[in-house]
Amino acid sequence: QTVRGENMPTERFNKLPEEKKKAIRDAAMEECIRVPFEKVSINKIIQNAGISRGSFYTYFEDKRDVVRYIFSDTADKLKDFWTTSVVSNGGDLWSASEELLDQAITFAQKGKTFQMLQSFVLYQDFDKLFSEVHGGNHMGEKKGNEILAALYEVTDRANFQKTDMKSFTLLVSMIMACVMESIGWDNRHMESEENIKKIFREKLEILQHGICKQ
Repeated sequence: QTVRGENMPTERFNKLPEEKKKAIRDAAMEECIRVPFEKVSINKIIQNAGISRGSFYTYFEDKRDVVRYIFSDTADKLKDFWTTSVVSNGGDLWSASEELLDQAITFAQKGKTFQMLQSFVLYQDFDKLFSEVHGGNHMGEKKGNEILAALYEVTDRANFQKTDMKSFTLLVSMIMACVMESIGWDNRHMESEENIKKIFREKLEILQHGICKQ
């Protein structure tokens, strides 16, 4: 048996038409939303995706491999969206972050990946599961570093007091924390979308300019 490690999915899967790849992704996400992860059935996935069991195992190693692919694909889309937004805003990370929140709210309201993540959070041993899915978190760390490197490259840091990667990493992590908190508020219907965005802009203002007198 070939050990693929991080090289998921297989090249055979990557060569599939986008429509077929989407059908497999959607079937896997729907099954992960339907039941706790330990009860996820590969038979259900292949049935809903319209593929054979043999074909599944030429694409993925197991159900963890599918979930790893879904999260990796989502991370790539996040990187592409955020970096493209920074470029289109002339290197302005702050304006791009507001656009990211708009995208994230839409994603949370309509996206199956977010529903799948919510289902995983309800899983009683979530930390262990997430570590297993991401290969001891090495993959998650690698994807995070890719996003950071791409953002760092396109962001205009001329007005930053600190321009080193360590400080930039802390900044991006704080922005992402604000985004995730905003999504949580929206998902629980605790605030109107307009007010959520207003509070988010206020947080960005403090991150950008500080709160203490200079």
